[in-house]
Amino acid sequence: MSQLVEWAEGETAPRDFPLTDAGVPFDLAGAALSLILHDAGEVAVSNPGTVAIQGTSANGIARFTPTDSSVLQAKKSPYRARFKAVKAGQDYYFPNDKPGDRWEVGKQ
Repeated sequence: MSQLVEWAEGETAPRDFPLTDAGVPFDLAGAALSLILHDAGEVAVSNPGTVAIQGTSANGIARFTPTDSSVLQAKKSPYRARFKAVKAGQDYYFPNDKPGDRWEVGKQ
């Protein structure tokens, strides 16, 4: 299910996101993670940052860290975000309903 996430423009602190399937943490063992991020104009953000497993893979937590302070801009908000996990040759998306989470970026 999609959710609203609020950011401050230029924020670079890491944030944790639970990746679940029907409310159950998705086991990230062996998964490669990435973030698909589009701005308000539906333009894909290239290299938005790093995504890593936080804690144990069984807890299903993805940690996103923006590349730098230029990634999240108020003038390009709202963004749509979906995490992608590739595991055993299969693609999984979180949230699994399109268009994804709404990320609103406000001025500092």
